[in-house]
Amino acid sequence: MKSENRARSIHEPARDTPVAAESDVVVCGGGPAGVAAAVAAARTGASVTLAERYGFLGGMATSGLVRTLSGMGLGGERIVGGVAWEMVERLEAMGGAEVDPAFDSIAVDSEAVKLVCDELAAEAGVRVLLHTYVSAAPASDGRIEAVIVENKSGRAALVGRLYVDATGDGDVGARAGAPWEKGRPEDGKLLPLTTVFRIAGVDTARINRLWRDQIAPNYHQSRIRGLMEEAHAQGRLPLFGGPWIRTYGEGGTRPGQLFVNAVRIGGDATDADSLSRAEMEGRRNAWTFLQFFRQNVPELAEAYLSETGAQIGIRETRRFIGDAVLTLEDVTEGRRPPDTVALGGHPVDIHSPAGDAGQRLIRLEQPYGIPLAALLPRGMANLLMAGRMISADHEAHASLRVMGTAMATGQAAGTAAAMAASLGVTVRRITPDSLRRRLSEDGALV
Repeated sequence: MKSENRARSIHEPARDTPVAAESDVVVCGGGPAGVAAAVAAARTGASVTLAERYGFLGGMATSGLVRTLSGMGLGGERIVGGVAWEMVERLEAMGGAEVDPAFDSIAVDSEAVKLVCDELAAEAGVRVLLHTYVSAAPASDGRIEAVIVENKSGRAALVGRLYVDATGDGDVGARAGAPWEKGRPEDGKLLPLTTVFRIAGVDTARINRLWRDQIAPNYHQSRIRGLMEEAHAQGRLPLFGGPWIRTYGEGGTRPGQLFVNAVRIGGDATDADSLSRAEMEGRRNAWTFLQFFRQNVPELAEAYLSETGAQIGIRETRRFIGDAVLTLEDVTEGRRPPDTVALGGHPVDIHSPAGDAGQRLIRLEQPYGIPLAALLPRGMANLLMAGRMISADHEAHASLRVMGTAMATGQAAGTAAAMAASLGVTVRRITPDSLRRRLSEDGALV
């Protein structure tokens, strides 16, 4: 019956869709990449509309409770600047960020991120539409005509000269017909999903002292992991990762509270049934892990669950096939193509898609360049990609998927879109050198 229901269709009568906004650049997705793209485009002189499905901006940093702005540096040297670094400075000034001396992972406060994103967008003159969901992207001959959205005002069209897809899952590109792929080459399986949760009622100063020498090379708490491995082998705990329990360096912005990254669920976040199942399973697992911590870790005996993310954390869905495809070799060898518009430096971090707790981690010795060509999906004339779904293979994606790198690609995409709009040309007519100069003038590191 389920397959029969899926095969049925309902005829919708043709109708005229009102245009809710016309602007030079339309950015879809208000996460780190989308905010950087919208702000950069507006500062470059474009009129900008930014559509976001939640009631706040920030994406995984807010809705997903991912508190680490990773990819900001490598080996003690900062490799991401521009809008991303401005956000960090604003957060730090209001007590909403802790800057790791190595720069790579900067702890951020999700509520502070919401406010700073609002301020950055407002000051740049971006028109923000919240609670706005992309439903279609009609295109002809590789040119998007509009993005159709649904929100409290109903169904409407956002019309732009250039479009930036920063939805994370590539919803605009997929609906417009841009080519994409998913998962690892051999079987299409994706990196697992994670429900991040926050626990409170914790003496974080005591936890600091007790756990400082218990951190494994990949940052999980080795003492707790040993206990969890034994319980999992006995069937008392579901599959887990890490656990990464942020206690210091990456997490002390809220005394008495810890953020836990342990849940591991297989699924495809572009499939409604799979995503719904993962959300519910993730919340159930968060409670299971909390009870285990209370019973087995004396320092957490009084802890309680104070929050789960508004949505499950997503590592990988669609990856769009661009004019260039970033490869694992590009990443590990630190290659910098002539049209480099952003830098990456986060380790290649592959959490096993095979339904086990494995993790493959390749640390990098030098930054690599992300080319403009990787932001341009093949066959699309007025669409750019920003964030984790840019053109890369499965392994390269496992490095560039983090939020700091996403903001760098977002600034590049937004700036390129604005420059193209001002000249009345496609982005492929913009010279990489002119884009790189503008990005450098705006504080980006290329």
